[in-house]
Amino acid sequence: MERLIKYYGAFVEDGTCALQDALTCALYEFLAEGPQPATDCKALAQGLGAGEASLRKAKANLGIVSVRQGRRWLWRLPDEGDFFLELVRRVVEDRWLEKRQAFRKGR
Repeated sequence: MERLIKYYGAFVEDGTCALQDALTCALYEFLAEGPQPATDCKALAQGLGAGEASLRKAKANLGIVSVRQGRRWLWRLPDEGDFFLELVRRVVEDRWLEKRQAFRKGR
């Protein structure tokens, strides 16, 4: 998680990327590893400087599913093979690539 905060936080700090976009990409990458505790997802958002509203928006945009496991909540991406997940993945990657290319042209 620290790697994601450092990586995406750098883009926010230098103005290359909006906080909401960085949070959405970081959350997607974090959950691509598998279900994660909701508390860790919230810590990721806080580490990037995002608030609850931004986190709720990123969660909704990615179609994140909350699953209760014992006493804790886990967040996960929609099931593999889900059309929605593939669409979200493409949109996130396309937007990120556009921002990255624009940043590189500006250097």
